[in-house]
Amino acid sequence: RIFKMAKNWKSLHALLETMYETVLEVGNFTLLLLLMMYIYALVGMQFFANRMHFDSETGAAIQIGESGYENADIPRSNFDSLVWSMTTVFQILTGENWNSVMYDGRRATSGAAVLYFLSLVVFGVFIVMNLFLAILIGNFQDNENILTKRPPKQWNKALGVMKVGLLKKSKVAIDPDEIQCEHVTVCSDSGFKTFGLLQSKESIGGSEIQDVKTDANKSTIVVRIATTCIYCCRSIRTHSCNLVRHPKFDTIITCFIVTSSICLAVDNPLSDPNAILSRVLSIFDMIFTIIFVGEMVIKIAAFGFIKPRNAYLKNPWNVLDFVIVQVSILDLAKVGPGKGLRALRTLRVLRPLRMIGRFPELKLVVDALLKSVPAVANVAIICTLFFLIFAIFGVSYLKGTFYACSGHMFDSLSVDQHAYLIDPRKWGDLSTEEKAWFENANSDTCESASWDIATIPTSEQICNCLAPGEWSEVTPQNFNNVFSAMALLFEISTTEGWVDVMLAAVDQRGIGAQPVRDHNLLWIPFFVLFLVVGAFLVLELFVGVIIEQFNNIRNVHGRVLMTKAQQEWAATQAFVLKIRPEKRIKRPSGRIRQLCYDFIMPGINPKFDQCILLCIVLNSICMAVTEFGDSDDKSIVLEVLNRVFAAIFAAEAITKLIAVRARYFDDGWNKFDFGIVVGTIIGQIIGFFTSSIGVITSTINLFRICRLLRLIKSIKKLRLLFNTLLTSIPSMANIGALLFLLFFIYAACGVQLFSMMALNDDMNEQANFQSFGNAMLLLLRFSTGENWNGFMRSMDEDKDGCDPTPEFNTDSPWCLDESDYPNCTEVNGCGGGFILYLYFYSFTLLVSFVILNLFVGVVLDAFDNSAEGDILSPSDLEKFTSVWSEYDPDATWYISTDNLQQFVRKLDPPLGLGNANELSICGSFDEVLREAGLWDVPVNDDGMVNIVHVATHLAKRIAKLKQGDDFDDMIDEEIDRSLSFRSCLTLSSINTSKKTLRDIVSKTRTQSTAPLIFQRMIELSKQGGAG
Repeated sequence: RIFKMAKNWKSLHALLETMYETVLEVGNFTLLLLLMMYIYALVGMQFFANRMHFDSETGAAIQIGESGYENADIPRSNFDSLVWSMTTVFQILTGENWNSVMYDGRRATSGAAVLYFLSLVVFGVFIVMNLFLAILIGNFQDNENILTKRPPKQWNKALGVMKVGLLKKSKVAIDPDEIQCEHVTVCSDSGFKTFGLLQSKESIGGSEIQDVKTDANKSTIVVRIATTCIYCCRSIRTHSCNLVRHPKFDTIITCFIVTSSICLAVDNPLSDPNAILSRVLSIFDMIFTIIFVGEMVIKIAAFGFIKPRNAYLKNPWNVLDFVIVQVSILDLAKVGPGKGLRALRTLRVLRPLRMIGRFPELKLVVDALLKSVPAVANVAIICTLFFLIFAIFGVSYLKGTFYACSGHMFDSLSVDQHAYLIDPRKWGDLSTEEKAWFENANSDTCESASWDIATIPTSEQICNCLAPGEWSEVTPQNFNNVFSAMALLFEISTTEGWVDVMLAAVDQRGIGAQPVRDHNLLWIPFFVLFLVVGAFLVLELFVGVIIEQFNNIRNVHGRVLMTKAQQEWAATQAFVLKIRPEKRIKRPSGRIRQLCYDFIMPGINPKFDQCILLCIVLNSICMAVTEFGDSDDKSIVLEVLNRVFAAIFAAEAITKLIAVRARYFDDGWNKFDFGIVVGTIIGQIIGFFTSSIGVITSTINLFRICRLLRLIKSIKKLRLLFNTLLTSIPSMANIGALLFLLFFIYAACGVQLFSMMALNDDMNEQANFQSFGNAMLLLLRFSTGENWNGFMRSMDEDKDGCDPTPEFNTDSPWCLDESDYPNCTEVNGCGGGFILYLYFYSFTLLVSFVILNLFVGVVLDAFDNSAEGDILSPSDLEKFTSVWSEYDPDATWYISTDNLQQFVRKLDPPLGLGNANELSICGSFDEVLREAGLWDVPVNDDGMVNIVHVATHLAKRIAKLKQGDDFDDMIDEEIDRSLSFRSCLTLSSINTSKKTLRDIVSKTRTQSTAPLIFQRMIELSKQGGAG
């Protein structure tokens, strides 16, 4: 019934329709998934069924028929039956503790079991499960109803500077709430002496200034405008306006924000409040508070406080800053309770968010996210509705059931007592000996005195009598109410801890009953169905709507997560990587050098490079198979092989040096290889004299492994993938900057809120919030989803004797590391409460479900851009590079304009004209270059043209022929700016003269034609005189 609200909610209705279409189309995928699970389940049963039996003390595997096999420990994730085999396979597909299952399989059989699990992860998780995402994204394509359409953009218009004294006489109508004072140079009480510049709200931030709209019937508004400007130009507001609009004002405030944030990161509640660092930070805090209070006052004076439309508090960032300033003032005044005030103090760390508006790269990402908010909100509603359905179902059947009797006292019970606790009988049916179990029970917890002969006690009541205090929760999560159930479902939707919750549901037998292993297997489909719907379908909608939103924005504005300069860099970088010029080395003289040249050159003997690459791979394998505890024979064999490979690489370097001599070092890979060869030889020489060269050997081996990167250069498909990812670096850097900002804020908040909490099994010496660095590493772990909910639940448990308001003791400071013991105090703060859940849930939502999905969108966007509009095949670009190298043998990226005609003639179509073209053979210099599209190619001061410019102009000619009016040109200035980022080009090599081939040819002809015209004029004058 709750989905009825979608009838009148168009965007939500469209999203549900897309989900319905996805469910229909996902039928084949479901069949494939079930088939794969069934096959792997059967294979797993063949290998591991009834073999995962381990000794409870040693952990050793017990084979079938051996002593202790029947009573051995059997892990819950096993392959003993088809049901559990299918469940275990599904668990591995979700990534939940799959490595523990693999270790159990390897212990029970052999190391070959690893191949089974690795193949399941690769084919199941990396391929099959991602097919679902591809199907989902495919259904979002071209579905305009899913995304909330933005209102048409109101373009700003120019607002002229006018004399304020003439304002009353002019028939001008301006909305007074739209006006702010941009700059007033001189003001006095007697009137206006100079011009004022009025600016609209939309123009603030660098936009164009709006036009003044004329309307003769709105004179009242004119009076209001005059009054507003008079007030704006009073002395205090005038100076405030001037100060706020000063270009360095925001820069200085940004520096203070960064410095304040750094101080907040250094600040730690565990520090000695009387230490020098704490006092310095306190002084800085006071200074920054005064500075930001001054900033607030200046802006209020400039814009007004509340009433004007552009008032200080009408800006969300100013509202945030206003709240933070008030909290800082309260903090300095020591107002409020300690713990509550400490929580408010953490709001100061939100100040770095103001930097988003000051950095275009961050602002682009945030703007893109804000544009996705309507679609993401729809997905959140869908998620909530689905979660609510499963939550209500779970509460109906599982409330109060996730409890069991466990602990030391429970373990000490006899077998008969265990049996009675699991299967209670009527009190009257118990023997005298069995009733004696309850005689010494604590009357405060045991109710046996009130039982009559017909009473059947619950397992909980029996546990309170036989093992008081041992009846406790099986898992921290439960279905006791809808809110707890929703929290539980949200946590397991991240695929963290869902197996433990499922096992608790499978084992439970009702309220107050002791769980029994595998009591009700029907709960397995419930949790599997929830993960398929909740984790694989509904939550993946976040990815779908974000990517689809980005695609729509990209169709209008280009690559949305890059600035204009970054887009130019990425486009040029992608093109340059395809047409990088190659150095051509002439065949040397001398028989030995010629033999070496013919042996190493790829164009003559391509098998040489292939053999070297094979040796690199084999050498890496030899280094990879080295293990601790290797036998002497194996060590000798590996040492011999390493020396053989070292000799091969040395011979390669020597052969190339003989063939090309100094030109060998022109290639960066050759320099790298030569350094490795020299280092290996030095290491071998040192090894003859001493055995303590472990660090040297490890360092050399590390660089030897880096030779594998040569595969990127040699394998075309691999090089294409690498180049595609390279062009997405600007977008990833922008998202990474926003992600770092979020990590910084949450880490600083975590230190302020949770550093005082007592350590436990999960929050230990390595994973805690006791320092900013530890908090950053911990958040990085949580962003991968690793036990974030278990860590959160453990932090909510109060340790015995915890202190709700711990204070620093000068005589016995906090125990923070081993050097502090024994004269120190253990950190013993209590749990975090509601703010703990708010902290972890918000972090998971923002980072795991939104920000990290942006990286998926960036990669897909990069591959879409690499696949779209490729009008040239790789073979065409290879031919272009090969012909270019004939005129640029040193790979300088430039050739002379004198060689352009021959270059175009020699280059085959489609880029060139070829020798078969009649115009190419008979045409003049002008005609050939006009036909080729090079008439407007830029030329530098030395009369040289760049390879990127030439290739771009040749490609433009082809693109214009194929795309027609849809062709989107990239001007040469954009290419020059992008090329300036490349280290291989110096500033002098960039085209700074702004001259084209057309300009140079025209100038040359003018200079060569002028003397002829002058001579002809003299001849005509002589003829006239003779006549």
